Amino acid sequence: MILGITSAQNPATPTLSVLFTLSPRFPYRTINMYSYPSNISRLCMLRGEPDRNTDQHYKNMIKHNPGNALLLGNYARFLKETGDLAKAEEYCERAILAEAGDGNGSVLSLYGELIWQSCKDVTRAETYFHQAVLSNPNNSYILASYAKFLWDAEEKDEDRDGSKSAT
Repeated sequence: MILGITSAQNPATPTLSVLFTLSPRFPYRTINMYSYPSNISRLCMLRGEPDRNTDQHYKNMIKHNPGNALLLGNYARFLKETGDLAKAEEYCERAILAEAGDGNGSVLSLYGELIWQSCKDVTRAETYFHQAVLSNPNNSYILASYAKFLWDAEEKDEDRDGSKSAT
């Protein structure tokens, strides 16, 4: 399983670090690759059943590079997929703070999803989705996440209105 590929775009000292592990628990299905305009680093994770080794690899990488917004955001996504929403929110917040000036739309969108899933706070979630769309209006992942949120929020609102009129 590939956990991360990091490359520095410094012509004087080009570097490439590849972090990987072999695990029979991760079937080779799809690869998520996240790319940002800064072109500083890339991180990808093969999707499958999570295990403690993956979590530990992320923790070790974050320990050595605590300000890497891409790494923090991908770990947050991993935590969301494993069902640890509280920890995923924490790492999303760290990723947003680490890349405050660049406006990381994917992390903002992920944070909006987490707020919606955990708190059902429409206003707060919509604020993060709106920021995500403004930071990257052509990203289909962000637009699809926002559309799903709007659909779900409208259904919840209709359910609430329907239950009020029935009583």
